[in-house]
Amino acid sequence: NFFGGPLVWFHYAREPKPDGQVINYVMQPMDQPAPDGARLNGSHNGQGLYVLNEELYQTHLKNGDTTQFGAPVFYTSREEIFGRGSRWDDRFVIDLVEIARSILGISKD
Repeated sequence: NFFGGPLVWFHYAREPKPDGQVINYVMQPMDQPAPDGARLNGSHNGQGLYVLNEELYQTHLKNGDTTQFGAPVFYTSREEIFGRGSRWDDRFVIDLVEIARSILGISKD
């Protein structure tokens, strides 16, 4: 199970690893050489996600044994929150952070 958000994953990915820890995913800037034997799985905003062991990746990809921690009454679909469609293509997205900054008089700079 891979729960949490990318920022949390990135934080713990940077922490020291215990002896014997299997590392299968590497995120790094695209302008750096790819890790030896790695496959580029995807990229966004100049960062690449590399897979080191394809067999392990396929196992993770097919993992359907997830646990739902939230009560069904509190479930809200991603579409209801973010709308339909791709998150990074040319669809209209309302930036709530910018609206909040404007209301609170907080500058971006």
